[in-house]
Amino acid sequence: MTFLGFALTLVFCLLVMILSRRGAVLAIIATVCYLTQGQELNIGLHFTSMRLVLLAAMLRVIMRGELMQMKFNRVDGALVIYVLYMTMVAILRDRTSAQISYQVGFIYNAFMSYFVIRALLTNEEDLRGVLNGLPWLMTPLALLMVREVQSGSSPFAVFGGLSLESMVRDGQVRASGAFRTPITAGSFGATFAVMYCVELFRRGLRFLDVVGLVSSLVMILCAHSSGPLMGLAVGLGCLALWPFRAHTRLMRRGLLFGMVGLHLVMKAPVWFLFGRISDLIGGGGYHRAYLIDTFIRHFSDWWLVGTNDTSDWLATKLVIDEQADITNRFVADGVTGGLIALILSIILLARCFQAIGGAMRELGEEDVPREKLLWGMGCTLTATIAILFSVTYFDQMHVIWYFLLAGVCACAFGEYHRVNDQSEEELEEAPAVENARWAEVQAH
Repeated sequence: MTFLGFALTLVFCLLVMILSRRGAVLAIIATVCYLTQGQELNIGLHFTSMRLVLLAAMLRVIMRGELMQMKFNRVDGALVIYVLYMTMVAILRDRTSAQISYQVGFIYNAFMSYFVIRALLTNEEDLRGVLNGLPWLMTPLALLMVREVQSGSSPFAVFGGLSLESMVRDGQVRASGAFRTPITAGSFGATFAVMYCVELFRRGLRFLDVVGLVSSLVMILCAHSSGPLMGLAVGLGCLALWPFRAHTRLMRRGLLFGMVGLHLVMKAPVWFLFGRISDLIGGGGYHRAYLIDTFIRHFSDWWLVGTNDTSDWLATKLVIDEQADITNRFVADGVTGGLIALILSIILLARCFQAIGGAMRELGEEDVPREKLLWGMGCTLTATIAILFSVTYFDQMHVIWYFLLAGVCACAFGEYHRVNDQSEEELEEAPAVENARWAEVQAH
């Protein structure tokens, strides 16, 4: 860990301890934006700057009682089961110290990221407060990525973990910022681009939302990656379906039947649409499609407890271990934990969408801005799912994934509990109010 990296890590740790809940979340995201995974302390477990800041944040939510105030819900339960099952299967299958170390890190990243942010984001106002502060963090990062494209070298290489020379594809420099690859940097931009589109849709033109959106789009363009572009397009497409929100069940069925129909009439399986899309916008769409095809054809290899040998799956292999480059979150779930792990991953996403739908039904037409926010969180989640078909969040981007899940809970369950609590208070106060009115009538 460099002196500058150590100093920034200490600053961010201090900020998550002393700032408000929203300020603490912003400090965590600032760590995502400006400190690379090359900043770490190796004490058995590799404590990167991100992990140290999350540890400080966990101490904060415990000492302040914020963690105990969190109401456990179905999304929380689905996440816990998914993470623990994946870890258990991987360790029991390999039984190596390397696998145990990796899975301990996986649990740490998942639980610390998710439950810290869940404790800090208690309702939609907290999420909106974070989004109001994020443009001040994202604008400098976007400008640094522009500079990276112009110079061809990474300004974050001084922190370690990144090459000084930026990646180049088709003659274009691909900026990665503080992330390990351009696609995760672009995914960061795409996630918040959809969120700021939602805010503009909800509240009209606001300066900070416009700045946040522009910064996000700049990051996507500098990353020059097709996955984030596809995710952004999917998110905006879902947002455009707002007038038809009462017919989501029909739309889901239509999408399913449409995909089945395409699968039947296309010469290649339907997942090779990724290749067709990459022909239009660039990127490795064919590789992603071929990976899914290989994953399905090797079903017998991984369905029970996953597999640690994918060396014969693809022609191109990772240099570090000669295994296939698994650029798909859902394929990675199956490879790591088998079919049950993949199903648990899908159940986790289903729980999120069910929470959003339940909260929207609870609101009805009484609060359109909040209903738009819930719809927008569903759009952002759908956009992220599209991105995850082309990447696994293997660097600090995992924090933003859990931030999104925690944000869904804050908007869905936070509003749900508040409505129910108010209803119970009104029921308790109703007799007293009625008696007071009757006494007033008698007095007159």
